[in-house]
Amino acid sequence: MLLEQVAAGDALAFGSLYDASVTETYAICMYKFAMPSSADTAMVKIWIFLWSHAAALNELAGTTKSIVLCPLPGPSSRSAAEASVS
Repeated sequence: MLLEQVAAGDALAFGSLYDASVTETYAICMYKFAMPSSADTAMVKIWIFLWSHAAALNELAGTTKSIVLCPLPGPSSRSAAEASVS
């Protein structure tokens, strides 16, 4: 439901999604990049990606959290967060 609202352009829903997922997405960034400056850059890219692709991501099966944090279907097996920073 939250991702559907984000897909419709609801900025408040996007803020709620961010608040609910920021800790986990930052942990992924720190694990992947180790340097805080690189992790911060990745976070910006992740959230721009999620905002820009919310409609397509909303079509995937699963909860909003699983879509944001877990591997996407396909050969790359990367999360939406990781897909945005490659």
